[in-house]
Amino acid sequence: MDFSIEPVEGQFSLEIKNGLTIGSHTATAAALEVEPAYSFELLVARRLGPSVSLYGGYSRTTFGCGEGFCRGRDLKVTGKHATVGLELQRGSPWVRFGLLFGDTSVGTEGDATEAGIGFRAGTGFAFGLGRLRMRPGISYSWMSANTSSAEDHAMALSLELGVGDTPGLSPPPGLRPGDGEGASRRELFETRTPFQRVER
Repeated sequence: MDFSIEPVEGQFSLEIKNGLTIGSHTATAAALEVEPAYSFELLVARRLGPSVSLYGGYSRTTFGCGEGFCRGRDLKVTGKHATVGLELQRGSPWVRFGLLFGDTSVGTEGDATEAGIGFRAGTGFAFGLGRLRMRPGISYSWMSANTSSAEDHAMALSLELGVGDTPGLSPPPGLRPGDGEGASRRELFETRTPFQRVER
């Protein structure tokens, strides 16, 4: 059993996601390139029900570009977006689908970028580590990369780790990671501490 702390209905949680991303950009005339770069997201989520959360935040997606017109130029593709979406979680597995709004550029050269809409889908699993929730997963992003002179887009695959926390929530006094084996539900959770038990 994993007695991790999850937000209950109506509560907010914070999450930071970090990971490595590879991708492609139609303007570079290159296919998917294995040129990983660091990406991150900052998210705030509100639990709407037992298994549904609404989230929003900021996303910065970056991957390397070494083929096509990027050859020999050490350029990176960078998407900077506001994001909003829904997450479904039953037990440990979770899935997310959200919209992106922002721009995607290749290096600092070329025409001015234009903001556009994209989407991101991801999946993974969650486990507790003390009061924190560790959330490894993978995601796929489709990002608008239009400029004043062309219509382009970028696609990205990310391997990432999210670390989540719910401010104000803490385990009952004396309950540590791994506690609870062989104890009854009443012995462990008959408490007024405002947190939700997740049993897996």
